[in-house]
Amino acid sequence: CDTSCDRSKDPHKHIYMASPLTSADDEALIEEILARLTLREKLGQMMQPDWRTFRSAPKLSEAGAAVLPAWAGSAVKRALNAPLTDEQCDRSVGRHCLGSVLGGGGACPTPNEPLAWQAQAAAMQRAALRASSGLPLLVCNDSVHGQANLRDATLFPHHIGQGCMRDEGLVEELGALAARESAACGINWIFSPCAAVALDLRWGRTYESFSEDPALCGRLSAAEVRGIQRCGLPMAACAKHWVADGGTALGTGKFDMGGIGKAVKSFGLDQGNADCDDAELRATHVAPYLPALAEGVLTVMVSYSSLNGVKCHASRALVTGLLKEELGFRGVVVSDYNAVQQCGGSYSAAVCKVVNAGVDIVMTAGGRATRPRHVLLSLSLFVHRRSPATPADRACRLTRPRHVPQAFWRPDVAEAARGARGGGGAGRRAGRACGRRGEARAACQGRLRPAAPRRRLDASRRRRCRRRLALSAV
Repeated sequence: CDTSCDRSKDPHKHIYMASPLTSADDEALIEEILARLTLREKLGQMMQPDWRTFRSAPKLSEAGAAVLPAWAGSAVKRALNAPLTDEQCDRSVGRHCLGSVLGGGGACPTPNEPLAWQAQAAAMQRAALRASSGLPLLVCNDSVHGQANLRDATLFPHHIGQGCMRDEGLVEELGALAARESAACGINWIFSPCAAVALDLRWGRTYESFSEDPALCGRLSAAEVRGIQRCGLPMAACAKHWVADGGTALGTGKFDMGGIGKAVKSFGLDQGNADCDDAELRATHVAPYLPALAEGVLTVMVSYSSLNGVKCHASRALVTGLLKEELGFRGVVVSDYNAVQQCGGSYSAAVCKVVNAGVDIVMTAGGRATRPRHVLLSLSLFVHRRSPATPADRACRLTRPRHVPQAFWRPDVAEAARGARGGGGAGRRAGRACGRRGEARAACQGRLRPAAPRRRLDASRRRRCRRRLALSAV
């Protein structure tokens, strides 16, 4: 990516600065906090493990899930999946002074209900406040179209379905509802919206994109950011995946979601390479992020994919040069799930390369190679080889969102979740309205024919159908 063009002629230069994160008083408080943090505490703010690894399980997979023998009954599984205790949180969150944790796909306590989620989040927040850093914890979740990890939560249409509506107001409402149901679980950071522009329908993650139109993606991404961050509860949005993840070429994809750094042979489009010049990059893939940045989105997630043969996570030109310096983004840049180890021969080398590119938080599944102590060691090696000023700059970015107005970081989970409900009627009504709106627009454009009413087959017709199927299978 060539970012050496004349920035004085770029109308989007420092667009993020139009929506400041903090006031002068907040910045003074941040400087005071940074002055008392030790190097280890600053490094702890740069780690984000999966909270499932905090449990005392007999054995953990690479994804952090408990590997149980076949004879293990449901009672054993429920005990292992019980909400985290204060002791478990102290051994992980408190010991390493963690700044954030996430729950990966399918992560949930047992019983899977808001009260259990709140109890677990409260235990993690207490451990964070008891740690030497004393900073509240960021609890993250992939509530892209609803809190999918919560039983009986409302799931809205994916972004591609919301894009069919072309209704910014309804998208903003859906974002606010997803934020409220997430807050009911003690979550305060949502990994959404996805501002990707899907250019090839064969991409398996096309459903995460609002549209192939960059302008529409930008408007709806900004609407979702407003809904999430202005829902009246402590919640941060995350624009992802920076950048050009929807423009990869067929056959360049390398599936490495497990994060072992040893991808299988090239196939498909996901996590592939996008070949485009600077003009195409800005007009097609950067443009959807500009409205979200102008709305004050607090965080940005980097893409697994590559741009012109360089991993986005390892590209200083993309993360620091374009996003932070040219566009003036002052929020938090987080890696994708286990994406760091794809960028180097060893985990320590990969961490050095990614942090040097400008990534602030290293997100890991927490497997055997990516436990907090290993990440801490890798970050320490980076500081030893590079500059001790880097953790201070990253800690400043990670501390800044904690002082955003509207009581963003309230460590009292019960207070933060007050007024938030899981699986409420308002969410279901909005979801149905979203579905009807998308279907009606598609039908009006002649792209969808109304489904015929279901007809009940009589017994003789059912027998004939079964006979035909049996004959066709011979």
